[in-house]
Amino acid sequence: MILAIDTCQDQCALALFDGYKTFEVQEVVKTGQAERLFPLLTQLLEKSKYSLSDVTEIGVTVGPGNFTGIRIGLCAALGLGTSLGVPVFGVTTLAAWAQTAQLLDRRGRIRVILDARKNQQYHQTFNLRAGKVQALTAPDVEPQTPDSDAIGSFSQDLAIAALSAKAICRLVADKNTVPAEPFYIRAPDAVPAA
Repeated sequence: MILAIDTCQDQCALALFDGYKTFEVQEVVKTGQAERLFPLLTQLLEKSKYSLSDVTEIGVTVGPGNFTGIRIGLCAALGLGTSLGVPVFGVTTLAAWAQTAQLLDRRGRIRVILDARKNQQYHQTFNLRAGKVQALTAPDVEPQTPDSDAIGSFSQDLAIAALSAKAICRLVADKNTVPAEPFYIRAPDAVPAA
């Protein structure tokens, strides 16, 4: 069974996929993901009637996204993975948004655009076909344009309100993953003291 965790943006989302059915919980959380993550995990386990001992893999979004949120999700996933003795896989936020579009029956070529703040946007182009998400370009950052400034906006007028943790489960099941470590496209703002 796959446990999915997303805290990279303004939400705390979790899902369990048992190979047949997906159970999800999600809450909009601009700050305080660390305080909400484990109560939501408890809620998810109660809803699904499974326990942590049933988990065989963990998928977690690794960025791009909120600096603190990335670390909260990764720390939780890696800690759970270590305690349960199960592998932890990373999923980029851009791929998770593309898979979310796929789950909503979007097909063909799409360009996922996420707000990178500082008048910039992260973007990546994907092909969605036969239930699979294939990256066509490398993730990148560019100046923000007025017509594509919303998180989860797509170049072909498909806007999605929230990333689905179910999408993370699907990407892990398909082995469409990256290492479970922070994924940054833009260099960090902080610099070491001289």
